[in-house]
Amino acid sequence: MLRGPNVHLRPLEREDLPLLVEWRNDPAAWKFFCNPHPLSLGGQAAFYDRLQANPYRRLFIIATPQGEAIGTIGLDDIDPVNQSAEFGNLLIGEKAALGKGFAKEATELLIDYAFKRLNVQRLYLNVHADNDRAIKLYEKCMFEHEGRKRRALFRDGVFIDVLMMSRLR
Repeated sequence: MLRGPNVHLRPLEREDLPLLVEWRNDPAAWKFFCNPHPLSLGGQAAFYDRLQANPYRRLFIIATPQGEAIGTIGLDDIDPVNQSAEFGNLLIGEKAALGKGFAKEATELLIDYAFKRLNVQRLYLNVHADNDRAIKLYEKCMFEHEGRKRRALFRDGVFIDVLMMSRLR
C-alpha cells in the first residue's frame, strides 16, 4: 500500500469490482474515456483476471486513510527495458471527493512509486484536449506537453484532439 497524508493507494481487489462498474458507468465520467461503453460486472471480472496475470500493469484504488474507496489510478505498459510506463486510469468516482486534492496527492504517490520502486525514467499519458481539469492537474504534477494527436477521437458527432504529456525522472 502507498500512503500519503490524505489518500492511500492499494491494489484493486475483486471486491472492488461493483464499485468500479458504478463509477465507470456514470455518463459524466464517460466523456473523458478513450473507449466509452457500458461495463458489466462479468466484463469487469474478466478484466480483473487479465489484470492479475499482467506484470506490466498496475491498477490501484484511491482510498481515504479510513479505507473509503474514492477512485482509481494506475500504470499501463510498464516497460522495464526502456524504463517507461503509461500513467492513467485516474478517476475520482465518489462525487463528494471531487475538488479536494485527492487526485493530485494520488498522482504524486503514483509518480513516486513509478520512479523509485519501478525504476521508471519516463511517465507518459494521453488526455482529451478539452479535459481542462486533468490538464491542470498534470501540469501541477510537472508533466510537460509533448504533442497533439489531432482529431484522434470521435465523440457525440465531433472529433476531439488528444494531448500527449510526459514527465521525466
